[in-house]
Amino acid sequence: MTKTEAIRIFGSKKGLAAALGVHRSLISKLPEQLPTKYSDRAIGAAIRLGRLSCDQLSVTGNHNEPTSGELFRRGAEHSDRRSTVSPLKV
Repeated sequence: MTKTEAIRIFGSKKGLAAALGVHRSLISKLPEQLPTKYSDRAIGAAIRLGRLSCDQLSVTGNHNEPTSGELFRRGAEHSDRRSTVSPLKV
């Protein structure tokens, strides 16, 4: 996720900072391509606040590590890894 996309979702840098639980000065220091840690937080907050649905997510391979969306889709099939994200049971 890019910083521009995240700011658009939350309406402002201040809104993004509040959603991420960080001071707003950090937003200006973040690179345009958000690190996975902050991208995942922004996506989670956007879903929790109803600003984004799971259907609206798209996964782009901008890092060597899997994104939360990739782990979500893989589910339990990779149970040999130390940390996995399991699909929600609805």
